[in-house]
Amino acid sequence: MSNLSVFKSNDGIEIIINQQTGETFCSVSGYARMSGLTQQAISKRAKKLDNSGLIESAELDTGYGIKLHILLTEDLITDWIVDDNPAMAKQLLKAGVRIFLHKLAGYKVTSEAVQPQPRTQ
Repeated sequence: MSNLSVFKSNDGIEIIINQQTGETFCSVSGYARMSGLTQQAISKRAKKLDNSGLIESAELDTGYGIKLHILLTEDLITDWIVDDNPAMAKQLLKAGVRIFLHKLAGYKVTSEAVQPQPRTQ
C-alpha cells in the first residue's frame, strides 16, 4: 500500500491515512488505545480475521525503523467500537452524522492536518 501517512493523536492513537483515497485505518496499538482494550486482545482478534478484507497490512516507519503493521479498516473499527467503547462510538457517530448531513445539503467536505506533516510511505 503506498501513499500512506502516519499521524498520532495527543492520546497516542496511531491513525494511518491513504493520501490518495482518503481511506483511514488504525494500527492495532492505536485501536487498543481508542477502545480501552489491550494491544494483545486486539492483535488476537485481528489475526482471526486475516484474509477477510477487514484488515490490511503495510510497512510503516515507526520512528524506530520500518516495520510491518496490521491496519484495521474503517469497517472493522465501526463494527468493534460500539461494543468496545460506546462513548467513543458516540463521538464517531456524531462526527459522521455532521459530515453526512453536510454532504446531503450540498457542501463539499474537506479536511486538513492540524499537526506537523507526517512521514509518507
